[in-house]
Amino acid sequence: MECSRRAVLALAGSAGIGGVAGCLGGGSDYENGWNQANSDTDDALQDVAALENDAMAVGLDGTVIKRLSDGEWSKQDTAPGASDETHIRAIAPTSEYERAWFAGDDGLVGMYDSHGHFEDHSQPLKRTKRFVDVAVDGAAGGEDIYLVDDEGRIVRGSKDQQGDVTWDMGKEPGEGAPIAITFTSDNFGYTCSDEGGAFQRVGQGWERVGVPGVQDGLTDVAGHEESLLDVASAKGNIHRYNGYDWREIELG
Repeated sequence: MECSRRAVLALAGSAGIGGVAGCLGGGSDYENGWNQANSDTDDALQDVAALENDAMAVGLDGTVIKRLSDGEWSKQDTAPGASDETHIRAIAPTSEYERAWFAGDDGLVGMYDSHGHFEDHSQPLKRTKRFVDVAVDGAAGGEDIYLVDDEGRIVRGSKDQQGDVTWDMGKEPGEGAPIAITFTSDNFGYTCSDEGGAFQRVGQGWERVGVPGVQDGLTDVAGHEESLLDVASAKGNIHRYNGYDWREIELG
């Protein structure tokens, strides 16, 4: 079945499983694999994240849609700090799926928790660049937030138990501009660059782990655990690292 303009990418089942499905079916009777879901928005969606008891997708014009308890998806209020001209580019959860952080155009940064509370943390360090990716390291109340802007700079924020966020400039890999970043639920961090480099966080810096023989730029990275990650290239290839070797994953 072909997905309509209102169909969304979503996460099926428990957030703790971390399984990805797309176009989820109506209601809660999901099947394994890909199912169709409809939402009440025609806005293009850019990213999706699971929370403890629900999931969220974000997109153009500050759009936020949420999966309800009956499995349906519904458009929420425009994210704080966003407008009809401000697009949300990325969203990522804390390690225990209690909160999700989102980021986008004009320095937009915000937080949403599983109780429906929004916070606006836009323009950290007075930066108004477009943030193209966001990742979160740690659990709610002590998480670190990593933002990547469209110039390849990393901005890092640390949120304390009182709710305050302290921002500084994070360290970059130094081999090409980072364009995507991710952290696993067990706190392993990865980033990839526009020059074909994939990096694992070591201390407060980054150590290159690949990708051998890849000269074209990488476009995204997904870490699963220590020494297990996938990266996508601009040529549409997926490369997987198992801690020792890289191999190309055939699609289709």
